[in-house]
Amino acid sequence: RVGPVDGPVELSAGDFVRYPGDRPHVYESLDGESLVHIVVSVPRVQPGTGASNSVRTHGRGRH
Repeated sequence: RVGPVDGPVELSAGDFVRYPGDRPHVYESLDGESLVHIVVSVPRVQPGTGASNSVRTHGRGRH
């Protein structure tokens, strides 16, 4: 079961769900141990919107 606190969805193998990550949400395995893949999409910040000028990458460059 995964998703927003006010409306989690029960998933089966191969299913997926999308929901806003900035809202309270839950992850719950109903059958014991589970393997999950979590993909986080972050919109690109446009220049002049208050974003920091630093760029972070995983595995390369400065952190």
